[in-house]
Amino acid sequence: GRMLMLSRDTILDALAKIIDPLTGTDLVNAKLIKSLDIKSDEVRLLLEIDSAQEKEYHEIKAAAETRIQQLKDDVKV
Repeated sequence: GRMLMLSRDTILDALAKIIDPLTGTDLVNAKLIKSLDIKSDEVRLLLEIDSAQEKEYHEIKAAAETRIQQLKDDVKV
């Protein structure tokens, strides 16, 4: 089949299901997504976090990457 490019909305919908543990709101509404760069087989996601909370956000970033990978078989995050 044809490879569809992931849309920004599709990715943001997936990321909106991930809750930021510090604010209790999702990543999108917590304004943590600094940039989202979408190419046909690669998505670059940059989260804006406080470096003091890097450990807490390591899991969040991993969860975000997993969600994006679930949207499309061969995508790199």
